[in-house]
Amino acid sequence: MMTEQAIKATDIAREVLPHLGDDWTLYPLTEDDKQESADWWKRRSLQHKTRPYHITFSDVGTWGAGRGKMHISGDPGVRPHGSRCSFSLREIVNPYAEGYNARDYDKSINVSPTKGADKIAKDIVRRLLPGLERFTAACEKRRAEQVRYAEDHADTLGRVAAAIGGNVRTEGYKAGEAIDGMPDGFRFEHSSDSSVTLSVSLTAAEWEKIGPAIKAL
Repeated sequence: MMTEQAIKATDIAREVLPHLGDDWTLYPLTEDDKQESADWWKRRSLQHKTRPYHITFSDVGTWGAGRGKMHISGDPGVRPHGSRCSFSLREIVNPYAEGYNARDYDKSINVSPTKGADKIAKDIVRRLLPGLERFTAACEKRRAEQVRYAEDHADTLGRVAAAIGGNVRTEGYKAGEAIDGMPDGFRFEHSSDSSVTLSVSLTAAEWEKIGPAIKAL
């Protein structure tokens, strides 16, 4: 029997792959990846072919798996905030929603690496993939909301800037979120996907000029 030290996650990943079916493949490696160590995490990972997520195998006894156990974790492959890697479940799922259970989104398991590749694959399908799929779907939904918000925000800001003769800030603090070049008396305060808040300080005569337009709103 192989010792714990002799059982390598890279080997287990490759042994499990055929038992997961045709939807899975070895994680693709770039030329830079190929220069990394033999234990580089991508060498221990399997990628789904039609979904963005992947699963990564860790060596026995690491990642808190306990003696004789191997930790297998899933990654959604989608970041709800773009490139930021670290985020919590609460950022993508409302914890106060009816029926919410954090365990439904579990995306990691511990297994015995000596139980056989076919049984490990069954554990992955039964215990890991349902939670990983739910977690990934929640990430995709949240990311779509973020993209839609950004698009609506840019459109709103651009329209307001054009209407008052200003321009959307392109660099520096609040780039893409503020308006510069506004007429005297106008000051930018805040913007969202549907509105822009400005503070306006004008003389009585200036207010009288724009009064009819305000009344027509």
